[in-house]
Amino acid sequence: MRTIEGRHRAIGAAMQAEAESARKSQRQKRANLQRARRGKPMKGRRCFGYDRQNNIIEEEADVVHAIYKAYLRGSSMSAIARAVAGKNDSLPEIPHSDAPSVIFAREAGQPIPNKEFDLSTVQVILRNPKYAGYVYYNPVKRTDPKGKPRGESTNSKWRELIMRDEEHQPIRGNWEPIVDEETWWQVQTIRDANLTKADGTIIPHNGSQKRWFGAGLYRCGVCGKPMKSSDQGYRCDGHINRMRNRIDPFVLDVIRERISRPDFRDWCATLRQPTDPKRVSQIDEELRHARGLISAFEDDYANGDIPAALYKKSVERQEAKIAALEAERTELTPQPSAIALLDKDDPVKAFDSIKDPGQLSHVIGSLCTITLLPHGRHRYKSAKELADSIRFDWKITNN
Repeated sequence: MRTIEGRHRAIGAAMQAEAESARKSQRQKRANLQRARRGKPMKGRRCFGYDRQNNIIEEEADVVHAIYKAYLRGSSMSAIARAVAGKNDSLPEIPHSDAPSVIFAREAGQPIPNKEFDLSTVQVILRNPKYAGYVYYNPVKRTDPKGKPRGESTNSKWRELIMRDEEHQPIRGNWEPIVDEETWWQVQTIRDANLTKADGTIIPHNGSQKRWFGAGLYRCGVCGKPMKSSDQGYRCDGHINRMRNRIDPFVLDVIRERISRPDFRDWCATLRQPTDPKRVSQIDEELRHARGLISAFEDDYANGDIPAALYKKSVERQEAKIAALEAERTELTPQPSAIALLDKDDPVKAFDSIKDPGQLSHVIGSLCTITLLPHGRHRYKSAKELADSIRFDWKITNN
């Protein structure tokens, strides 16, 4: 009898402890949520670029600035990571740094991990809303394989965790941002396009670092798809196979001639303007509405007003709409960072100074679309035949 009573008491104590743990967890979640709504950051380990009081650490902030700048100019995340780690001479403007985990361990007096600044670190920096001054709230709902709690989001979903006010506008934090809002949102659009665009491009790389600037830049004259990089050239299976040693120098010469013209600065001004400002404004309004609906769904789900299945389906529908709208906005909006590379006193010299293939591809793509046309089985017999087999569709006027 005593054994049964003891078991009952033990079960009751365990249930009471579990209930108290759940109540404590809920109180902590509410406290974190209230902190976010008041514009305060989440507690925990400091963010790279800020100290624990959220003051900017200039040396680290310079790295963050350089990462955003290089990415907007077309460099791959792998190329950027290698540059920060001191292993990529093609991006000399990026300062070197230890990995955040190494810096944090050194500050805490803990064993230093054997880790370098890598692609995943660059990804986190490019996605973190804190650098734009936004407050975000990442509720812990899952556990990792070791049983430790972790947030519900992936890097690609971080912006959906930005706290918003009653008008669904992002809540600004009480700290100084490291990058401006426009830059941060532009990076999110490019990252989303890179994650979702399945164009079949295959590029020889070290990590995901682009090796030849024409891969993914040149278009097939038969099907219109981006050309893949092969051992000696560019190809589109079953359609076109071209030698790189003839194509690339010709393309670079054409670009140099175009940007050397006296009115190139005027062309730059036209490239900075949206092709359809009215539609861009409509897209911005639709994006605000879609993000507002997601926030409303989150509140309804948290209050128990809608089931999990409906919540998931509703959010996924709005996220798909957001992805499509942002892709359309990217097509209508110029990339000023690419044009800024050439908007110099000597644009040709600035163009020739670009060493990173990713940046070079990004800059050329901001100026024109290049299509490689079928030319038969014979090799080029003249410069004219080469020129006739490559079409330039310029995005600049008066050319």
